[in-house]
Amino acid sequence: MPRVNFADKAYQALKHHIITYQLKPGSTLSISQLSSSLDMSQTPIREALNRLLQERFVANQGKTFMVSTLDSIQIEELYEMRIILEVPAIRRAAGRIDERSIEKLEAILQAVKSLLGEKRRAEIIELDFKFHATILKIGGNRLLGDIGENILDHV
Repeated sequence: MPRVNFADKAYQALKHHIITYQLKPGSTLSISQLSSSLDMSQTPIREALNRLLQERFVANQGKTFMVSTLDSIQIEELYEMRIILEVPAIRRAAGRIDERSIEKLEAILQAVKSLLGEKRRAEIIELDFKFHATILKIGGNRLLGDIGENILDHV
């Protein structure tokens, strides 16, 4: 039976909460509260927060963590990096795309279209990520895909 890595589980949960604004930029993160809400000890929470700190999703202020905020310059830099990475990824994907991948992209677009009139922001954000990540994967360059997904997470 595979061993559960609680630090990875905490990391994924916290990152998801940050990306979908369930944890708002600037909000303080209490290790004890996170431990309680994620139903795990404080050690994997600390490990997850340190990993999120390295990826700039959280900031460290002494003994406390807070969800990072982005200023207009940082947002501009993220979009600039996104363009730099996505243009070659799209070119690579265009040369490698197959019918199955086209169907997958079309299904994602249809799902977004069906949600546009509703206030389901988190689902739209998730689908937008999935659409762009799919294009990155179709391109076949794993490193470009990993870096691109990290940029998408921040955007």
